[in-house]
Amino acid sequence: MVLDTSKYEELLKNAGFTVHSGAIDFLKKYGGLRIHYPHAKVANMDDEMHFDPLIIVTHVRAVDVKAYGGVVGKELCPIGEAARGYLVLMMAEDGEGYASYDNTFFRAGTSGSDAIEAFCSGREMESIPLEHGWENATD
Repeated sequence: MVLDTSKYEELLKNAGFTVHSGAIDFLKKYGGLRIHYPHAKVANMDDEMHFDPLIIVTHVRAVDVKAYGGVVGKELCPIGEAARGYLVLMMAEDGEGYASYDNTFFRAGTSGSDAIEAFCSGREMESIPLEHGWENATD
């Protein structure tokens, strides 16, 4: 099934995000999906992720997403959230998945489905170091 992503595209663009084919291709398959998965560090606790730009545009700032993209030299587009909304999930045009929270930044997977698998399996993700003073970079 392929979802109509025109509403997602419009919302993301109007909120100032870069919208590219990598993110749109992902959202055509997974847009609106919510996944419950085992918490990576706490036994008997579930976590949740979603791929809903309708939620993202209410509290994720385009300037922050752009700054994370600058660290890896790629245009990133937010596609969802994980860890009960603590992590913003972003995708590069080449399909790589990233996750961030304040001064924490990860490469979550080589593709959207690989990033989902990383979260659901508890696989360790590649930490991407941020420069000293990062917390002031997006103000």
